[in-house]
Amino acid sequence: MVAITKRLSRIPRFAWWLTGALVLYAALGFLFVPWIAERQLKSILDERLDLAAEVESIYFNPFTMVAQVDGLNVAYRDGSPLLQLQTLHSNFQPTRLALLRLHFSELALADFDLTVQRDSSGLDTFTRLAQNWAATAAPLEEPAEPAVDVPEEEEGELIPIVAEAITLLNLNFHILDEVPATPFETSLRLAEVDIGNLSTLPDSRGPKSLVLEFEAGARLTVSGDHSINPPELTGSLQLENFPLETIGRYLQDSLPLRIDDGRLQASVDYDV
Repeated sequence: MVAITKRLSRIPRFAWWLTGALVLYAALGFLFVPWIAERQLKSILDERLDLAAEVESIYFNPFTMVAQVDGLNVAYRDGSPLLQLQTLHSNFQPTRLALLRLHFSELALADFDLTVQRDSSGLDTFTRLAQNWAATAAPLEEPAEPAVDVPEEEEGELIPIVAEAITLLNLNFHILDEVPATPFETSLRLAEVDIGNLSTLPDSRGPKSLVLEFEAGARLTVSGDHSINPPELTGSLQLENFPLETIGRYLQDSLPLRIDDGRLQASVDYDV
């Protein structure tokens, strides 16, 4: 015991301070950050949007900057669902901050459900949420000093952001429109989206692919390349087996005819 005490006493005080700082940093990152993130998320949804939220878990690694949210459920006060999310994953690269850019090696979203509704008065889900947000916003304070004019070349610059890989899997959208005399209801499934090298850096291009599934086995497939700065899109688009009955069902109260059958096929190459 005496020998151990002597060995510990030989350790420089700086090493003890460094160890303590690392332990504190780890505790704050692994424990405090997820706790405060969950509290803030629930508070914002409750106070600003009048929504109730439950989160299964939030994970954050302060050393690798990997963050993940699992089991997020957002609902209205009456319990009807708005949004369900199984997994949201982010891998941030802090070393790239030295290059003055926000760099993500991976962004992933999986098993997502969103219910979108437009009521008979024409008020849709997003407009209603925007109204709630605006109604609960703090009053704007008048600036004490006049705003400084920003040169046009600086005003147009994009924030340097790079996402090496973005993956979206199994995103479901449930749509209900009550504006027509006969309410229209359908579902869309964004089966898979893969986007590579999404970047605001000049002349940076990357590949993209998308598969969107409609009802009755219809499918939209998009593939090609993209660029944000300057904005460019090239590739091909293919629509398979889209049921015309879906359009007829939506417009049945305004069309003088019925569309009960038929399938639409289309293929387009684009360069914009």
